[in-house]
Amino acid sequence: MGYFAEQDTVIDVMGLVQPEVSDWILQTKSADLATYWALERWHPTYLVFYTGYLHSLYVQGLQSGALELTRTVPTVNNITCGTPFAKEMVVCTVHPEKFEALKSQSGH
Repeated sequence: MGYFAEQDTVIDVMGLVQPEVSDWILQTKSADLATYWALERWHPTYLVFYTGYLHSLYVQGLQSGALELTRTVPTVNNITCGTPFAKEMVVCTVHPEKFEALKSQSGH
């Protein structure tokens, strides 16, 4: 993914690449809150994730316009990512100018 990201930074919202994300997950006990924090800190162009794992963020992001569904990627025999029952990964374009609406909608 880093290869195709051109000059964008690849941010791992599970904390494998950026350990400070892991710290946020441990502090807040919430992957959604850690992802909000990562979006605000690094301002990525895209967010790639399993909707089952970040479901609230996904729904509220689409409703607020902060996230725009760009592509869905079907997964076959997924046993390691998201939840074992996740059937697709989504790619969303992040619209930082609408991020405040997302935060206020979610109460974060």
